[in-house]
Amino acid sequence: MISFPLIKAGISFTQFFILLQIALLVACGRNSNSSVEVSDNLVISVDTVMVDSRNDILYVQENLLKSDVDTKVQFLYNFNRPKHGIEKINLDKLEFEEMISFEKEGPNSIEPFFSKLAIAEEGEIVICFHTQAKIFDPNLKLSREVNFDQLVDNKISDSGALLASLLNYPREKDRFIGLFNNWENSSYFILDMDDLNKRHKLIELPDLDKLADFNVDILYNGSWGGRLTSQVRADQNRDKILITNNTFNEILVYDLVLDSLIHKTWESELIGSKRAAVPIKKVEGDSDQLFELDRQIKEDIHFGNLVWNPDREQYYRFSFKEKFEGEREPHNYYQPLGAEVFLSVFDADLRLIGESEIPALKIRPKKHFFKDGSIWFFENFEDELGFIRVTVE
Repeated sequence: MISFPLIKAGISFTQFFILLQIALLVACGRNSNSSVEVSDNLVISVDTVMVDSRNDILYVQENLLKSDVDTKVQFLYNFNRPKHGIEKINLDKLEFEEMISFEKEGPNSIEPFFSKLAIAEEGEIVICFHTQAKIFDPNLKLSREVNFDQLVDNKISDSGALLASLLNYPREKDRFIGLFNNWENSSYFILDMDDLNKRHKLIELPDLDKLADFNVDILYNGSWGGRLTSQVRADQNRDKILITNNTFNEILVYDLVLDSLIHKTWESELIGSKRAAVPIKKVEGDSDQLFELDRQIKEDIHFGNLVWNPDREQYYRFSFKEKFEGEREPHNYYQPLGAEVFLSVFDADLRLIGESEIPALKIRPKKHFFKDGSIWFFENFEDELGFIRVTVE
């Protein structure tokens, strides 16, 4: 049996991580499965499954960047940019069900480039732009629009704020919670919006101001042309909004019922408490210095978001460091050859239970979610859609 060190964990979690390595090693093939008994009442199993495309070509080139699952995790909705429609994939049957196309013109149309796709209550499809969201019924007929900017007297457009995440409150379909990034001063805020009653509340997030220290502005002939910055996202678990970033080992929890904001940090012997500081604040685009800096940042730790396992009432988080070897092509970035991946487990109160490196996972984790007690990891198998599923029974 192969053993890996586990920090701050009891024997059951040690067994969990050890068997996870073994199971994942045998799950790299297509349509494979493995089951290993840990004790009389605990079994770890891993299988790899493919989605039947029904002789169509599913759009996996963007790694499901604009996709979401419905609230019951029965369907995956994936935006197909070339076909300007949404692929509806049945996760229970593991098959492509239909392509739902947007109209090319008129009120039911959208531009092909938007910030986020989300599935709200009752199967509504939300297409998010930086200052507004268009909400469609399941047949892509426009139901209504929510203009964030009008709710806050143009604060969003005036400051150049960008929408990072948009979530729908589960018991109020007209209530949305948006996470925004103000690019002018590198600050973040939450906008809690009730579109039906035209009410809103703006919550500043000063605990994220320190992320500005990790920004690097990209210049082209001395003029500003972009920025290397931290990634911040919001996820939802019942009445709580979980705000994480990839630079610090921390979380902000906004409680929608108590109207409270809690900041929690973790100290880890395995992955540390934060990424290393960046050595410069400005860099010229298309320069050797930019490409070397990009590699340096990617080789450092990147903390993942938290995913809730309702069966065990635990959160799982996958963090990673990318790995590079060899030289790069002229005027181009280094291409990663793989990654070191780390799994952290937290209880329902966000106490760290255990952590371990997962050597069997050799690339940075792609989109993943929980369904039927398993973590489903998206994988592109030679341009076909598949999932690696890890189950604890």
